[in-house]
Formats: sequence, C-alpha cells, structure tokens
Amino acid sequence: MEKPIPSVSLLSSLLNAKKLYNNPIQTIEDHLKDFETDSFRTYMGAKRNILISQNNKLAKHVLQKNHKNYHKSEIQSEILARFLGKGLLTINGSHWLKQRRLIQPGFHKANLESFLKIMHLEIKNGIEGLATRYQKEKFTIDLNHEMATLTMNVVSRALFSTQVDQVEIQFIGKSIDQLQLALSKDLRLPMFGWWRHLVGEERANNKIANKLYALIKKKIDYRKQNKEVQGDLLDMLLQVRYEESGEGMSDQQLLDEILVLYAAGYETTANALAWTFKLLCEHPEHHEALQKEVDSTDFSEGLRMETLFSLPMTAKVSAESLRLFPPIWIIDRVALDEDEIDGIRIHKGDIINIYILGLHRSEKHWKNPLEFNPDRFESDTHMKTDFTYLPFGGGPRLCIGYQFAKLEINLTLHYMLKHYKLRLDPKQTVLLKPLLTLKPKAGIRMILEKRS
Repeated sequence: MEKPIPSVSLLSSLLNAKKLYNNPIQTIEDHLKDFETDSFRTYMGAKRNILISQNNKLAKHVLQKNHKNYHKSEIQSEILARFLGKGLLTINGSHWLKQRRLIQPGFHKANLESFLKIMHLEIKNGIEGLATRYQKEKFTIDLNHEMATLTMNVVSRALFSTQVDQVEIQFIGKSIDQLQLALSKDLRLPMFGWWRHLVGEERANNKIANKLYALIKKKIDYRKQNKEVQGDLLDMLLQVRYEESGEGMSDQQLLDEILVLYAAGYETTANALAWTFKLLCEHPEHHEALQKEVDSTDFSEGLRMETLFSLPMTAKVSAESLRLFPPIWIIDRVALDEDEIDGIRIHKGDIINIYILGLHRSEKHWKNPLEFNPDRFESDTHMKTDFTYLPFGGGPRLCIGYQFAKLEINLTLHYMLKHYKLRLDPKQTVLLKPLLTLKPKAGIRMILEKRS
C-alpha cells in the first residue's frame, strides 16, 4: 500500500535555499519533526524532485537489494567529477564495477599489512612530535587541524611513500579543502551557479584544481619513468591490469583514482578522530576504560591488523563515535526506473537522499540515541543486517578503504592516549559544519599534557 509522503513546496524550497545551505541538518530535522515522518519530498530547482529519508528499509533497498536501479545522481557525479575526475566516487554502472574490481585487491589484507607499516610510523612520529613542535609539556591545539594534518600525511605516504614532501602535502590538503567548499555550494545551491561563474569563483576553483592535477600527474610520470618500487598505493595502481585487455590504467584514470583516494581518505578520517576525542573528553568513564586498554597494549614488538582489530574498547569507542558523527552524513542516488519501497513510491528520475545522520540518531532504532554509549556495540548486529548503521555506506558501494580508515582511527586513538592527557578547552562552543563531510564549524580546541 502506497504511503502519502509530505512535501515541501517548490516556493518554500527556493525561499529557504540559503537556510538549507547554511544549516542543512537543522533544516532537514525541522521538516522531519514538523511532518512527523521519516521521509519527505522537496525540490532543488523546478525539475529536481528529491526524497530525503531516514527509513532504513529504503536505505537497504536503494543501496543493496535493488542497487542497479540507483546510480549516483548527475548533481553529485557531474559536479564532483569536475574537480575529482571520473574515479570510483563519481562513476556509475559497468564503468564503476570495472574499476572497483580492478582496485579492490589493493585493499586486501596483504596490502593493508604493508600500508600499516607506513601508517604506524607516520602516526607514531606525528603524535609524539606534537610536544616537540609546541615545545611545551602542556599546550593547546586545534584538534581538527592537527588530525587533518596527520591524516593527510598518512594518505600521502600511503600513496607516494617518500616521493612527496611536506610542502606538497600541505598544498594538497589546502586545495582539497577549498574544492570541498566549492563543491558544497554547487551541490546545495545549483540554481546560483550562474552567479558563481559571473563573479569568478568557478574560474578560481578550476585554477586550484588544475594545479592539484599537475602535481599529482608529475608524481605519476616520475614513478613510471624511474620504475622505482615503493610498495605503496601508487605502485599498486600502476601494476593492476584489466582482465579483458591486459592493459593498465591510463594516466587520466590513475589521476582520477588518486584524487578520489585523497578526497575519501583524508578529511573523513580527520573529522571522525576529532569528534571521537571530543566525546571521550566529555565522558570520563569511557575515556578511563579506553585508557586502561591503551596502557596494557604494546606495539613495540611489531604490529599486525589482527592486533588492532582485536582491541574491544577501541572498537566500541570508534564505532559509537562514527554513529553519532558519521563522516559522510548524507548520500544520494537517482532512480533509473519506477520503484516502490516500504510503501514509498519512487518515480524515474527522483533523487533519493539517504539521511545517514538521521538513521544513526533515530529513536526508532537506537535506545537513547544522543547518548555516547560504546557498550551498545558489544554486538555488531546493526552493522550487518538492518542498515541503521552506515558510517561507510552500504551495499556494493561500501567504502573501499573502510578497513584502512579503521586502522588509522585505532592507531591514532592509541598513540594520543599513550602520550597525552586530554582535556577540552572549556571556553568554546563546538558546532557542526556539514559540508560534504561532517566537520566542526570552528575547529575543536583541546589541551594536551604530556604523560610522565
């Protein structure tokens, strides 16, 4: 039986476009509350019909059961592709499947073990070096900035090993930040694209993107010419071959996939870490429990994936933090054909926005959903069955690097708590800034004190 789905009028959508851009989560939450529903329709321009939903049955159907009928929308794939190229994040259909099958082996256990050595060294040195850099026993940091610096270093070393220097890493991070802001405007306010073109924003962003492309292309060319084997992600990408032809990826495809790995593997993990440390500082009982686990764990005799994934408190803390603050808080798909899901009628061309943050914080699916309670993850049922927990997406397009991200999060938690006492600066109010990822609006100031 078809359900009546409430709608925000086209006029109201246009009048509130600025509000949606500045505070999309509050706007969505207000509509869900006013309509007393888990799904509602709205508009983005006169011809773009959008269904925003935190219905887990719909999420499972769209992302898994009938995923072939749902592609990344043109809004997302075309806009993202302008800056990030045609890689795994932006492509659809047979092209996506071909690339996924090609790259997936690079994230199998044997390769992750190799990347773990690079990751371990970068995170250990980066965190130990904070006190040296600030030259104090007790100092205040912008946690989000430091985590972004750390994760950018990790993904850069995993991709290019020693072939990239610190100045280049900083340039890549700054460029991706600027392009993400531009992409957020294009995604939420496409109707004002003409204005951004007129005032030169689009031209400036294209200039940034071209400089970024040129730097990465230079790295690819150098590696191909010198044929050095570094055991990093670039080596893996250069070595893979398509089954049909036996040929490797073109330079353009290599560039596109590297840009996607940067975009997907840098800020998402940094944000996840920043929110996790904030939550730990606000909940001393869980902080203390994790501290005991960290102090009883020693990585000096070598480190393997199984060790990192077998730490129960670390796993529960990171899982619960990702529930409350999923790095990707909303994802979209477009319907290729008519469909019906849990009584919700889907028309060909409808854009489906799956509101992951809403699913993660729904009273329907979680007891006391706004409470930080790592013990709710004693069992991983939510992650395996009902699509109420989607920090890395779900279905065939589950994030290809999710295990890489989990290793990175677990290692960073370990070394931060191993070396420092953590306390939030009480003179701050931390607010959400939802762009493509879920960021803190003005960073998070944290006081670190070296442990004796």
